[in-house]
Amino acid sequence: KDVDDGIYLSAFGLDLNRPGTAHFFEAVGGGVGRDDQFYGVQFGRYNDWRVRLFYNETPHVFTTTFRPVWNGVNSGMLTLKPGLTPGGSGSTAQDNIDVAAVANANANTAIGLVRTKSGARLDMQLVDRWKFFASYSHEKREGGRPFGSVWQGGGGAIAMELVEPIDYVTHDILAGFHYADA
Repeated sequence: KDVDDGIYLSAFGLDLNRPGTAHFFEAVGGGVGRDDQFYGVQFGRYNDWRVRLFYNETPHVFTTTFRPVWNGVNSGMLTLKPGLTPGGSGSTAQDNIDVAAVANANANTAIGLVRTKSGARLDMQLVDRWKFFASYSHEKREGGRPFGSVWQGGGGAIAMELVEPIDYVTHDILAGFHYADA
């Protein structure tokens, strides 16, 4: 584990209960201010109703040694760096030399994405046998990932990998009733 410099709060928790009224409050979290932070809050009244809220981030690093031959990595617009000809120059040997020169002139670049997810859920006891539930979550994935493309045909010797830009958003809505008896 490689923890950055500075204060690091690994995890925390708080649990409050009021037995006389059956109310409760719980909070948890960790990795505060870091790339993998998470938080959760839950409150309500036992055997009556409950609300849950959450937020978390998860980084996914695919590589830290990528040497792109494009400008705009992790964006929606890739353009070849200066020194390269779209479609090639017509000489495979020269194209291999040009691609290797451009790739080797670049510093290592990290390719990855971050997934953030947040949501809320409500659970309610309506009557003895009926329960109601509803939830909503929002998930966003942003960054880039290697997307395979190998340049080997026609005597080429330079393997290349494209970067797929990632910018996905998912909304998840769920609601329903639950009935149970003996």
